[in-house]
Amino acid sequence: MSAFQKLNDLVECSVAVELGEISADEAAGLGVRSERTRFVGGFSVISNAERDAPVDPDFKNRLLQYRQDRDSVRGKLAECGVEPKAILPLRAWERICDRTGLYRFSPIGDEVRLDPGKFLQEVRRSTEIKMKVFNFLSRLLIVCQCIYVLSLPFAFGIGTASFFWASVGAIVACLFLWFFESGQIEANEQGIKRRVENSTVRKWVAKHQENGTICTQLWPNFRESENGPTIRISFPDMPADVAARVLAAERTGLTLQVALVREAITFKESVSAVLLSYRDYLMEVARLEALNRDPIIYVTVGSAVAIVDQFGEFPIEKGVMNEVISSDHLA
Repeated sequence: MSAFQKLNDLVECSVAVELGEISADEAAGLGVRSERTRFVGGFSVISNAERDAPVDPDFKNRLLQYRQDRDSVRGKLAECGVEPKAILPLRAWERICDRTGLYRFSPIGDEVRLDPGKFLQEVRRSTEIKMKVFNFLSRLLIVCQCIYVLSLPFAFGIGTASFFWASVGAIVACLFLWFFESGQIEANEQGIKRRVENSTVRKWVAKHQENGTICTQLWPNFRESENGPTIRISFPDMPADVAARVLAAERTGLTLQVALVREAITFKESVSAVLLSYRDYLMEVARLEALNRDPIIYVTVGSAVAIVDQFGEFPIEKGVMNEVISSDHLA
């Protein structure tokens, strides 16, 4: 008997016990220990869905819903000639995957979605620290330059006319150095920050790829993000008999999902390039959102609106404009 068949029988027996269809002793006779415990007031209590339904109906209702969904998915697969290896509740399957380190994907073609939250947090924190160090050292360099310039007049001797005019020139030079170089640093800060982030991302990816932890970083919850960037990956070659069953299951119209260990995941493209592209995308989204917050001043006369001005640029999507001019909203 395969491991999946054993798992299927264990689940079926446990559900039957919970619903009062067989006793715990009968389940034990089948080699299944199906007691479910939970903590109530600090005490470990053996729970049972059927017995506890009057005071806690949620678990029994979930089991009954699972039974309906189990029969539904089995029927859809049977229509395509596929007999599943096992059927079990989604919550139980997710728990098994979490405990065994299985990553779950719903690939579209060869693309899956990353979960970049942890990456963004680490890179932003590292970049912020590096920029603070850079700004401190830059200002320190300017201060050192000013100190050197201010020391030059002393070569003429204190109290001489040359010392006075040299001091005036040194002060002017220091003011120029401070404001000009500080202005240059501030003007180029975004470009410098971008280069620092690029370097940080590449080092971050290289470090985790070398340590074998890149998948844990990209999918910290062992599953895809709903809105993350996509990356192309490849899976191990599929045996012919498995491919036949998968192709048959695809005809059901259900979304095929994959659960696999880290070692079975291979990236088809540069992780650094994907993450940097996603960084650029987020920056553009933030820029457009900032523009959309700029007030627009307009006046109306009858059925006409005249846009007087706006603080920034209003990015109207082409699709929105086309929709308006080709509908009853035009006038």
